[in-house]
Amino acid sequence: MLRLKITLILVISLLAMPVMANSVQNINNNSQILYSPTHNIWTLKSEEKDNISFKKTISTGSGSYSIYKYNNEETMLNSNYEFIYNSRLIGADNENLKFYEILYKNSKLEQKLLTEQELQEIFTDVDIVKISEFNNGVYPVINNCANKKILLYNDTEANFHKYFVKPEISAADRNIKSLIILPKKGKVKFAHISDKLQPEYVIKVK
Repeated sequence: MLRLKITLILVISLLAMPVMANSVQNINNNSQILYSPTHNIWTLKSEEKDNISFKKTISTGSGSYSIYKYNNEETMLNSNYEFIYNSRLIGADNENLKFYEILYKNSKLEQKLLTEQELQEIFTDVDIVKISEFNNGVYPVINNCANKKILLYNDTEANFHKYFVKPEISAADRNIKSLIILPKKGKVKFAHISDKLQPEYVIKVK
């Protein structure tokens, strides 16, 4: 019985992981991250002599945006979660459901908004659903396979502060709140945690 429980936990954990083309490295609060200008790569550990070291912290107050510090200079990003993918630094803005590549240029950090196509290259086995594709707040999914994942991509001016996935079991990743596991049948809501006047988005699975 114990072995069965452990197996079930492992399966559930694997299903909850984002499906990306390659393994990623999460950047946690108070982490050190290194950038090599010579090779144009981001790493957590490196022996390159030209490494530039950044320290990540999180802003206080609403949004909890990421701050990167280098040489006593701080840069607040538009993202509140970052990860290294293929030696690139990628940031997720969970308040606006947008993704960025973070670049070091001219001695400062810059952010490039990722396109839908660029996101699909990272999240290879995930269907990307644009907010503009919802019709009166509803997006239909037909003939869903088990544990299929979608990623909500905001191509509008809408803001999603305090939005969450309901039911919680459909939230695929705690760091990327727009990544959703679909049931074989039923519906998943992406809605404000308490404000009933805010629009809600429903994925209906038939």
